[in-house]
Amino acid sequence: MSGGLFAINRNYFFELGAYDEGMELWGAENLEMSFRVWMCGGSLDIVPCSRVGHVFRANNPYLLPGGRDTHALNAMRTAEVWLDDYKRLFYNHRSDLMGQDYGDVSSRKALRRKLGCKSFRWYLENVFPQKFIPDENVLSFGKLRNVGTTMCVDTMGRDENDLPAVGMYSCQDVSNSQMFSVSKGKEIRREDKCFDVGKRNETITVRLFDCHGDGGNQVWTFGPGGVIMHSLTDKCLDAFTPGVPPDEQDLVVTSCSGSPTQRWMFEGASQELNQMLR
Repeated sequence: MSGGLFAINRNYFFELGAYDEGMELWGAENLEMSFRVWMCGGSLDIVPCSRVGHVFRANNPYLLPGGRDTHALNAMRTAEVWLDDYKRLFYNHRSDLMGQDYGDVSSRKALRRKLGCKSFRWYLENVFPQKFIPDENVLSFGKLRNVGTTMCVDTMGRDENDLPAVGMYSCQDVSNSQMFSVSKGKEIRREDKCFDVGKRNETITVRLFDCHGDGGNQVWTFGPGGVIMHSLTDKCLDAFTPGVPPDEQDLVVTSCSGSPTQRWMFEGASQELNQMLR
């Protein structure tokens, strides 16, 4: 829920634990309260006929204490108290926060026990069952490395809501922008975004589109030698486009040639996927 656009009974607000007093200034308190409401016996309702005015400012109006990233601090506290084992995915996304100080959360964990709150797995299964979990019930989760270039598939920091082309970059030890899943439905996913090929040209750029679950442009087949073929066009995933500088290469599908740039290695591949690649 949006932190500035909700209404709650005053007594219930305090019975539920009010705000986490260990949080600072701004950020993530809306997520913490959302999880807490659902997991501790409440619910969030959307009122379609409500009207709420909200003024968005051009610049952040807050003076952050000591220049600290309060959103990061607050998000860590939320993850440590409410996400259980799923906090691994939070720290996978924000690996820079691993080992950082988030303060004492013992009183918030005690509150969770006192309220008899359910697990975060319960939340995922009952409140948000359609949520795709990147490392659960998948064929692989990790880096996708090209044999020919030894580089990895990378989002390149592009806005993933802007249908971006998928790029290639030197493989990093820890980099969220290089983490992808292969789903049981044979999609190559970045959570809710999927590799998609829309046109029928000889060489087609691969882009991230919203996953629709209907197959078609978002289904891939995986063959011997690490070949990835786009099911609809029978073209192969390739890390090299002739005439394009190495640092500007985007992921494409093109006619299958057996080139090393059309062979891939999967980090975290399941036994099922490894059998496909033999």
